[in-house]
Amino acid sequence: MADIDNVKFDKNFRAGMLAETDDSTRTTSPLKVDPTTKRLKVDSNSGDGAATVNNGTKAVTTPGTAECLVAVSTPCKRVFIQASSANTDIVAVGGSGVVADEATRQGIAIYPAQGMFLNVANLNLIYLDVIVAGEKCNFYFEN
Repeated sequence: MADIDNVKFDKNFRAGMLAETDDSTRTTSPLKVDPTTKRLKVDSNSGDGAATVNNGTKAVTTPGTAECLVAVSTPCKRVFIQASSANTDIVAVGGSGVVADEATRQGIAIYPAQGMFLNVANLNLIYLDVIVAGEKCNFYFEN
């Protein structure tokens, strides 16, 4: 943070806020607000957006067995998973311990045509389980 003990105050002083970088320099700079909307200005060219968008489908073959969304390492920033509208029951989404069965459910249940966003670094971190063999999810991911 800025060294506020060394800030001089005078009659022309206007209160403001500073942001600090998260690197070792801890450089501070003022935050700016749009004069019309009063919203915080954010640089949309920060490089945090997706460079590419891809998609896929995963059918889970064996109920009661967590299956990885993808077989190979697939780096990403964010993924949207949607249970197929043709499904007849839920798809559970979670980590390698995901369980769809209601009595012992682990993870998040998504019903046919429902979906969810996940911010993950790799698609191979996401696992699915189903109640009915062959049920599937469609997904798109940004990287």
